[in-house]
Amino acid sequence: MITNAYVDAFNLYFRCLKDTPHKWLDLRKLCELLLPKNRIATINYFTAVTIEVWKTEEKGSDVNLATQLLVDGFQGKYESAVVVSNDSDLKAPISAVRATLGMPVGVIVPGAERQIRRSALPADFYRRIRTGILAASHLPSQVRDETGVILKPSGW
Repeated sequence: MITNAYVDAFNLYFRCLKDTPHKWLDLRKLCELLLPKNRIATINYFTAVTIEVWKTEEKGSDVNLATQLLVDGFQGKYESAVVVSNDSDLKAPISAVRATLGMPVGVIVPGAERQIRRSALPADFYRRIRTGILAASHLPSQVRDETGVILKPSGW
């Protein structure tokens, strides 16, 4: 099944990666390990500049994720979708894709197992990101792109 992934980077980082050695994460590998029967077509990564006033908070990435999930669904760019988040703001767009388009949507819940049981997001299936999956989903220490070599930061 052709599947697109929609990653809420803020939610993933603060619920699953912060203060761990797993920040050098290969998102494609993570999705493939969690969804071995699916063909991951596209990974959409949503983040926003954080603003510190009294606390650090996210601005706009959940709206961008929701918009892309809906647009891609209406354009038939996937047969199923998976959202990497536990942000309740995504409840309506996930429900819309499932009800209006009749397409399955899964939720990969960053964080502890109890987060799955308390997830406010409607889904056809849930997966939890376990530590072993994170450890198996690291990028190589050196990654090459069109501009050169990128090295894994020593603290990661």
